Amino acid sequence: MELGAQTARERYEIARLACDEEFLSRVFINGRSFRHWTDQPVRRELLTQIYDLSKWCPTSYNIAPLRVTYITSPQAKAKLLRCVPNISKVDIQDAPVIAILSADLNFFNHGESVGLDAAGVAWFRRSRDVASREVLYNAKLMFGFFMIASRMLGLDIAPLWPHVWNQSQIDEAFSDGNPNWSHWRPFLVCTLGYADKSRGALAPRSPRLPFNRAAVVYDCRPPPLHSSLSTIAEDRWPMEMTPKPLEPRVVAAIREQKQLYQEKVIFRCARSYSSYYPKFYEPDFGSADLERIYDIAKLYPSAFNCTPLRYIFILSPGHGTQDPSESHPHLTEGIAIMTDQEETKRAGSSKLFEPARRAYDLVMESLTSDNRETSLSAPLLVVLAVDYGFMGKFGITNPKGDYESYIAESKAELFSEMALTNALYGVGWFISVIRAMGYDCGPMGGYDEAILNRLFLPADAESTETEWRDERT
Repeated sequence: MELGAQTARERYEIARLACDEEFLSRVFINGRSFRHWTDQPVRRELLTQIYDLSKWCPTSYNIAPLRVTYITSPQAKAKLLRCVPNISKVDIQDAPVIAILSADLNFFNHGESVGLDAAGVAWFRRSRDVASREVLYNAKLMFGFFMIASRMLGLDIAPLWPHVWNQSQIDEAFSDGNPNWSHWRPFLVCTLGYADKSRGALAPRSPRLPFNRAAVVYDCRPPPLHSSLSTIAEDRWPMEMTPKPLEPRVVAAIREQKQLYQEKVIFRCARSYSSYYPKFYEPDFGSADLERIYDIAKLYPSAFNCTPLRYIFILSPGHGTQDPSESHPHLTEGIAIMTDQEETKRAGSSKLFEPARRAYDLVMESLTSDNRETSLSAPLLVVLAVDYGFMGKFGITNPKGDYESYIAESKAELFSEMALTNALYGVGWFISVIRAMGYDCGPMGGYDEAILNRLFLPADAESTETEWRDERT
């Protein structure tokens, strides 16, 4: 059974059954970066499977530029060990597999294989600066899928951040054996295998920012007016709202082949849809659901636990309902700018509180015409932003202070690169989380960054310089 052939409601139910709490806990919530390994070998077909799942990550123009070099032989491992400082050698010398993740700067040479037409290939060849930027953005985004695929297949994975290995030395060490290496740019090294959890306890997980420091919610949904939810929904989603349970044979198939359905939900059968089941319009959907999404999404690994990805959730003012009596606890530090419910009740209409409506209008204005048309049916819009002031939060996210010596030796531009790179890792993770929780997700790259940056400014501000800056809606 292909998930793409199901209704959105059925896909939601299938995802919740396949990606149950045990799965979410194992893959997302309790997964850790281990540094000690057993001698159990990793089967070659597993390494192939990891890539075969990772390649389904949504990327701009479907360019899928991630390239993986797996190191398994003692000779290749010895070459890599010469590229890392002594303090990091212990992290990788016992790992059964080491993966070097690279971005293919000549991805357009494979344009036909990924559906890029001749005109697109020619455009990227002429626009090498744009191509280089797109390839690095998208390859780093795919790392989130690479990590989730590894964990889902039963492996443990631990990234070694770029500050602990030397790229030029890696290029020199591995270029002879790979004719493509001249246009592959390494951006991350990971160890893979089966963790030896008996060799010392892991340190407690580093904390993440609370929801009200990393997210903003704009609720543009009007309160219930003259129509019920079912009446509204049937006008646009007549087949989606029939609340019939999954057939017993489907439930049995999912329970018997859980991993297969997990692969379908997150990787193989997920699509960027242009119409949505209105789960987000239901009266019981609110800040608690968004917090649940954030509580799993925030656990993506990042260098020094900097976690610079920030989230702007905009609940659409389209055909929906909201209980005017619903309490929203997050009314501090810029979060939960909600509908002015009392004003709306007095006016007897769907008049929206200005900041929430402004946020929605800015996002819609920033989109290209085709993306704007697609977004009109989306119950929830999410803007993912990079927090270039992430170092100011290190007191919360990295209380150990193991970043201080690195900061003292580094230049400011390195911090900007660190912020963007680690935020992109979080984007791929976020998309995986959304899908695993049963929601459809359609990432978009066609937008005007200058317009979108005005989300972070007062309505009358003239400057567009911001601390948070969007990189992808």
